[in-house]
Amino acid sequence: MTSFQQPTTVIPISSTGGDFPRWSRDRKELFFLGPDRLMSASITIDGGELRVQDVKALFDVRFPQVTRSVYDVSPDGQRFLMNVWDAGASLPFTIVVNWTEKLRR
Repeated sequence: MTSFQQPTTVIPISSTGGDFPRWSRDRKELFFLGPDRLMSASITIDGGELRVQDVKALFDVRFPQVTRSVYDVSPDGQRFLMNVWDAGASLPFTIVVNWTEKLRR
């Protein structure tokens, strides 16, 4: 992240890295995926300068290895819709083709 006043200034959010950042609707909190957990950072703007406060882990989660977004935040910032990895979800399924033909009979 960079400051509004000095675009060359880098403001670290996490010392362990992070992916898939999402702002809360009020722009006071930044959510991001850390190593095996969803993280939150409180953000304030003081005198035109961005400040990062209270970076914390919200909960552990195991996301699938994908390149697209794996979660989103509700408008109130209290709920999350997530695409998570479930190792026990390898249930078989059946695909029925031409099912309208069966209805005609």
